[in-house]
Amino acid sequence: MAWRTVEIITLAAIQTVIVNVLLLGPLAFRPALHWLLLAASFAVGLVLLKQSKGARCVTMLLVPQFLSKRGRAVLIGYIFLLTITGPTANTMVNVEVLGETLSCSQEQLKAAIRDTISALKVPFLAMKKIIDELLKTVERSFMKVQRIMMEMLKLVKRILHSIKKAYEWLRDIVSVCNDKLGTPSERCLHALDQAIDGCKEEMGAMDFLCEVTQVAKTVCYGAKMVDYFCELIDFISDAVVEEIEQGVSGEGILADTLRDIVRSFEPIVNGTAIDPAECIPNASTPRFARYGQIVALLALCWCFAFLEPYGLRVRQLVMRRYYPARARARAIWLYGDILLKRESLLKMLRLQIAGTSRERKQQEAVSWIDVVRAKTNRYWICRMVLGRGETVRCILCGDALNERDDPHIRCSRPECPGLYCQDCLLETGNNCSLCMDLLVSERCGLDEIYLE
Repeated sequence: MAWRTVEIITLAAIQTVIVNVLLLGPLAFRPALHWLLLAASFAVGLVLLKQSKGARCVTMLLVPQFLSKRGRAVLIGYIFLLTITGPTANTMVNVEVLGETLSCSQEQLKAAIRDTISALKVPFLAMKKIIDELLKTVERSFMKVQRIMMEMLKLVKRILHSIKKAYEWLRDIVSVCNDKLGTPSERCLHALDQAIDGCKEEMGAMDFLCEVTQVAKTVCYGAKMVDYFCELIDFISDAVVEEIEQGVSGEGILADTLRDIVRSFEPIVNGTAIDPAECIPNASTPRFARYGQIVALLALCWCFAFLEPYGLRVRQLVMRRYYPARARARAIWLYGDILLKRESLLKMLRLQIAGTSRERKQQEAVSWIDVVRAKTNRYWICRMVLGRGETVRCILCGDALNERDDPHIRCSRPECPGLYCQDCLLETGNNCSLCMDLLVSERCGLDEIYLE
């Protein structure tokens, strides 16, 4: 019981190691989850191995199976998968990073060349811009001068028209506002005095009648308002002339034009900076544990290639340990198959014709079709056409038996393939070598065999 417990624990550990190497290792789980899955795999393996003998047999056959040709092919395929998902994937990532780095450097160089060409174009563009601005400034200046000249022309026309109107008006009132002839009131009084003097000269003794005109002098006092109007005109004329002189003096359009031209010659500055830190590659670090795993599996494949014969022998030991009856039946079949493959059709015909009676009897149990079947059983189409054959052999000695003529005993158990000739039955002591059951249950049956 203790040996079985140790066996189950060992097989569960082997299952867990295989699951860890083939399934959980490439997936790269977090450590906590990885150990949890390993514990679950170990627990499931313990339960399965304890309940099923077939599970124990399959688990025991896993290790020698890796020593075979197919097992090594599986390991090489797994190594190829590890190489694809490990070093190859890391190399592809680093190649992609290298390509991005080279592309980044090329983009920066392209941008620098583009900026250099743009910088070379700056003087010509600046000259073109300056000329355009100069032409626009000159055009604006001429348009401004034209507008100002038109306004000045209109203003001059208005001034001339006003002067003309004023001159005509002054011409009309020059006689009124003339200092040399006197003020309007004085000329009015002087005219009345001349009229009175002339009247007195004409009237003579009747000159008293001319005194009536003295009353008209009161009308001349109203001309004082005209004197005040003349003084107002003199004041306004002096003030308007002074204001016009102040408006004309000051900055002119030429200064504004020169300032616009100088402003258009401002320099244009553009710089380009190349930062190599932006193109530093961020390479992926290789997983060196994966490299060690690949090298270890490759070395294991080489070791398995040398240990393959021993691994094939271990499979027979495992089958004998868990299924001894099947192992014995397979050994007998293999023995008979080897004997049949060694047979020759010509030799069989020769023994049938010129052989002894014992050789003939032995040869009658094996037909020529059995020899052909044994020599071609490696091809599946031959197995389908020729079938499995009906040659019966003793489970111990392997001699071919004729079911009709040769005495033989089958095991009483239906599932046991034990079949014994008379000599082997006597040697076994009436016990089946496969199931350890009695071959002949009644004593009389055994006595009959002895008598024969």
